[in-house]
Amino acid sequence: MKLPRSISGINFNRASLVALIALAGILTIGSLFWRGMFWDAFLWKYFAGPVYADAEDESIDGISKGYNPVNTLCYGLILAWAVYWIYRLFKEKMVNVDVRFALSVVPYILLGSVLRVLEDAEFFSGPIVYLMISPFIYIVLGLFTLVMVYLSISYSELLRKKRWKMAERFIWCTALVLFLGYTILYLGFRGNFIHIEHPVPVLGLAGILALSLRHLLELEKERKQGGDPPSGLYYLAGIGCLLFILAFYHLSWWGCHHGSDLKMHVIPGIILLTLSAWLLTLGLVRLLKRKFDLPFKTGFKSMNSLMILSQFLDGAATFTGIDFYGYQEKHVLPGLLIDLTGTAAVMFILKFLILLFAIYLLDVEYRKEMMKNPNMRELIKLVVIVLGLAPGTRDMLRLAFGT
Repeated sequence: MKLPRSISGINFNRASLVALIALAGILTIGSLFWRGMFWDAFLWKYFAGPVYADAEDESIDGISKGYNPVNTLCYGLILAWAVYWIYRLFKEKMVNVDVRFALSVVPYILLGSVLRVLEDAEFFSGPIVYLMISPFIYIVLGLFTLVMVYLSISYSELLRKKRWKMAERFIWCTALVLFLGYTILYLGFRGNFIHIEHPVPVLGLAGILALSLRHLLELEKERKQGGDPPSGLYYLAGIGCLLFILAFYHLSWWGCHHGSDLKMHVIPGIILLTLSAWLLTLGLVRLLKRKFDLPFKTGFKSMNSLMILSQFLDGAATFTGIDFYGYQEKHVLPGLLIDLTGTAAVMFILKFLILLFAIYLLDVEYRKEMMKNPNMRELIKLVVIVLGLAPGTRDMLRLAFGT
């Protein structure tokens, strides 16, 4: 599947920019001069209204929070466009998407889930609330993660060129920026949080991160020639882990001081259910692979395995929340299937069929085409991992903390 830069002389970059500006212009002008048609009947009804209702945690003018067929379709198209441009960016910067890269961005996915749970707990106030509601939180965190990936690429270049002194300065500057950023948040926006920890402990965490990265840098210096090239993925993962720890600490603080319906026992239950479904599915997929001699990977450390694990976490959390605690499904298709069958256990069957179909398409049906662009295939798998791990972790933590 070749992805050309242009077709018939039309540059994709320029065409996308023109289309985006034109669409924004049409919607803006239409909302100003034909408010009923463009704003009331479309933008407010399907996009702005559900976001505002989510922020207020109640229906607004008959518009409920969550997803509807129109915004689901539009968000899906935007996601497909974003995946393509991220692929182009990664190709230009020679970023290799594999299991190690996926594991390095997992802390950022977990960070997003924890922030969403904090928003559900009304931990934030003021305009910052809207940044914590989907789809805005995904846009903000996605852009932030891309910035961190770019910084990790720069760090990798310093390692590859053996500029050790510059790499060490890079580490300490990163720790300093993290501390200063948190301090600004503490001093300037303290009123927008129920609680925000004093910056001094954050200084300690940033120092531990810098010292850990510096130790890994020393190991990199002593590494013999040959083998894998130097990687900045531990830089990427380390910063993500620090931010996740900070967010989870504040969620734990909220649970200790404001949580009135804590159900921590659901976490091991959901994890056990997830692992059981994961191992069973891996076994079934391996049987299919051997029986039909299919050329896809099913090892524990493969992207396919991570896809299955993340999606079944989402399925297990949804099943537990709906069947045992009275939660409701916000997405359109799963909601219809749950209403038809009367149980959220149907999510496991739905996940299995979709995953099997996706793996077959990417690794079998379009294998030759995807081999020409392996990063695109792995990037699509990474998106599937994100779409499972993010809502699955959020739902599990919502159940545990009673938000």
